[in-house]
Amino acid sequence: MCRSIRWFGNRPVNVTWGKKPHSLGCRLVEKAMVVTLALASHVLVAAFAQPSLAFHAGGTGPCDGCHTIHNTRQGIPTSPNAYLLQAASSTSLCLNCHQGQLPFNHFVSTSDALLGSGVPPNMVTPGGDFAWLKKTYTWVSGSIPKREEGDRHGHNVIAPDYGYYPDASLSVAPRGTYPAKDLHCTSCHDPHGKFRVLPDGSVATSALPIASSGSLSVNGIVANPVAGQSAVGVYRLLGAGGISRLSR
Repeated sequence: MCRSIRWFGNRPVNVTWGKKPHSLGCRLVEKAMVVTLALASHVLVAAFAQPSLAFHAGGTGPCDGCHTIHNTRQGIPTSPNAYLLQAASSTSLCLNCHQGQLPFNHFVSTSDALLGSGVPPNMVTPGGDFAWLKKTYTWVSGSIPKREEGDRHGHNVIAPDYGYYPDASLSVAPRGTYPAKDLHCTSCHDPHGKFRVLPDGSVATSALPIASSGSLSVNGIVANPVAGQSAVGVYRLLGAGGISRLSR
């Protein structure tokens, strides 16, 4: 039998296979194993070194993109957050990537550095710009002073570390019961990408695997579910109708 020791992580593993030790066959097989393991390691690295779009490819993204491991970041202890998030709240976590300065297709919040007096927010994506919530306007109509609070400019997502707070006058959603203090991005968008569109057009959280995004195209081509084989993610990671508080 051929025998060889290989290291997997920090653990030595005895590898054996059916040939005489030290034979030419053993040496050739051993070399082949080394090459195979090396290629496998490169494939694993490539698989985990995905661009940010991987978070919205239709299914679940890498866990450590949003969560810390035992409240550490790159080996350094961090202050604990709920759900081991890498931010103070789920909305703050989204804004880590979705707030910026120049208009770009995934920014939904203009940085405070650009929100000077008389300067409007500048994001023009389909999601709008939450920074309008920070802009309060005053003017005079005829001889009557007018004032429009920032709270009137959209729904108040909660991210205190980014300057977003609950609505000052509404405790629940207009004509609804959803608590204003609990409104986060994840109130509508599924952070774990469980929802999927099946080939028959129905929406589920299981059954067929998610093969591609329901929001993004590849070279202008949008993928469709394949009967008996695959589903696609829901549009913009939105939860299906009838859900209540995906998370806080």
